[in-house]
Amino acid sequence: MHKFCFESFEFTHATNKQSITTSSHPHSSITPTSFIAPHYFFSHIIHFSLIQKNMWCEQKPIFKERHRRTGYVFEELYMWHNAKCLSFEVWTQPLEHWENPEAKSRCNGLLEVSGVKDCLVKVKARKATENEVLRFHTKEYIDKVKALSEGDGGDCGECARLSKGGYDIALYGMGGVLAAVEAILTESGDQRQVENAYCLVRPPGHHAERDLGRGFCIFNNIVLGVLHARTVWNDLSSLTRGSGSSHGSCSAAAGSSENRRKNMRVAIVDYDVHHGNGTQQAFWNDPDVLFISIHQDSNYPLHTG
Repeated sequence: MHKFCFESFEFTHATNKQSITTSSHPHSSITPTSFIAPHYFFSHIIHFSLIQKNMWCEQKPIFKERHRRTGYVFEELYMWHNAKCLSFEVWTQPLEHWENPEAKSRCNGLLEVSGVKDCLVKVKARKATENEVLRFHTKEYIDKVKALSEGDGGDCGECARLSKGGYDIALYGMGGVLAAVEAILTESGDQRQVENAYCLVRPPGHHAERDLGRGFCIFNNIVLGVLHARTVWNDLSSLTRGSGSSHGSCSAAAGSSENRRKNMRVAIVDYDVHHGNGTQQAFWNDPDVLFISIHQDSNYPLHTG
């Protein structure tokens, strides 16, 4: 049985009262072995480590000695996603959007300056296909996002704005997560390309629902990453069974296609300040996915979680 873990975190800290939301089918036996890591949490780990050791150049060998072939996804194109400004009402002066390029640009810079980036394996993002997006989102919603992107931009639902050309950027953001999944699950020679991955992508995803963008999120990268992991796993399992080989990670799969799908059990840990409502919607009735959302109660969305 292969076990896979996704972590989801955006850009704010949880404060005050928090709540934990799990799916209706908890699986306490899941032990994650592969990770899609959050950007903000990782940046704080690096920062804390540098402060504790009180060194810069000397820190690089320590990272090189301890790292486990971690993939890194980042594309400059992600910084071109433009959520425009925030304007809540006619008498409120517009302000810079909270989901702006600065936070992730600073994180990428920290990885560069600290030397951690030298220890990571670059995973090239690709453009996700419409069929891959359709694994979760509706055709009507995708067409809406396309139309807004081809025009002057607009809101994809509830505070999920993009500008002209934003559809393609969102596909590359999602495609970065899919590429990381492929790098983790597929083998090059006798080993996987990477053991885990760190995806620094924009726009974010965990609020996006099947037919509605919400909370700065256009497409749900986490949901689509999990669904893609299942697809890749099943494809590899089929190839292994067809060749009669038991070599590599595919040897864990057996039985029908449905049984092979169930053999990939996934844990999603979402510790953003906001509830991961879109991710919960996707997997609420799925017995093979454990979803844990740790968030501030009644923050956003107001009546979920």
